[in-house]
Amino acid sequence: MISGIFIPPTIELEKTNILKGETLKIMGETAPESELSIHVESSGEMIKKTTAGKEGDWDYFFDTTPLAEGSHTTRAKAESPDGLLSSFSKVLGFYIGKYGTTEVCPKADFNKDGKTNLVDFSIMLYWWGKYNPCVDQNKDGIVNLPDFSVLMYWWTG
Repeated sequence: MISGIFIPPTIELEKTNILKGETLKIMGETAPESELSIHVESSGEMIKKTTAGKEGDWDYFFDTTPLAEGSHTTRAKAESPDGLLSSFSKVLGFYIGKYGTTEVCPKADFNKDGKTNLVDFSIMLYWWGKYNPCVDQNKDGIVNLPDFSVLMYWWTG
C-alpha cells in the first residue's frame, strides 16, 4: 500500500480569450473537499482560494478587472483535508483583449514586424523552458524544440 502521495489537481479554463472585466471560469478536479490555491500570474501573482466539492470537482470565477490586457497564466495546487500538499498543476495561458491567443503571434512573428527572423528567435530563447502563450506555438505549455521547429517553418530571414 502506498500512502502520503497527493497528485496535483487538474485545471481547465472555460475560455482562453476574454475581454477585460469579464469573469474567467477556472475549474478542475482534485481529492474531495480539498482546499485549492489558484495562482494567476501577470505582472505579479494573485492567489485565490476555493474548496473542492464532495466529488472532487472545483471551480473558481475569476474577475479579470485588475489584470491588464495581454497574456496571463494560471495554475493551481491543493491541500487535502488530511493536510497533504500537492505540487502545482500544469500551467494554462489566457489572453485578455480583443485578440485571441491563436492570433497573438501568427507565423512565429513574436515582435509583430511582419517577418520571422533573428529578433523572433531571440525572443524565443528568452522564453525557452518557460511558458508564454505567444511563443508557445504548439500550445503544449512550454517553449521548447517543437516551437523552434514552427519558428523555422515560418522563417523569412
